[in-house]
Amino acid sequence: MRLLGLIFLIAAVVFILLGVFLKLAAFFFVSMLTLIAALVLFMILKKNQHNQT
Repeated sequence: MRLLGLIFLIAAVVFILLGVFLKLAAFFFVSMLTLIAALVLFMILKKNQHNQT
């Protein structure tokens, strides 16, 4: 019975760690996308300014 409890505990810890990792990965992915979008927008604005002058 103790072995089952230990397995359950390990599974719970792994599940929690996986959840935290996925949250961090999602946050990192979103921030990277935001950064790329900002850079692209900045470049487009620069190009438009260059064309106008």
